[in-house]
Amino acid sequence: MFKSDKVNRIISLIVYWGIVIFVVVQNPDILTNTLFCIITLVLSITFTVTQLVKLTS
Repeated sequence: MFKSDKVNRIISLIVYWGIVIFVVVQNPDILTNTLFCIITLVLSITFTVTQLVKLTS
């Protein structure tokens, strides 16, 4: 159970970043939206750090 939990976290990280990159590639103009960038950056960092902390613990 514990091992599959780690696998699930890694998969969710990959899926999350894949979606973020896909959206940016499809809509490069979105990067000019400062609010979007700040929100995405904060969410991405929080999510990634949370997942990595849970992976290592």
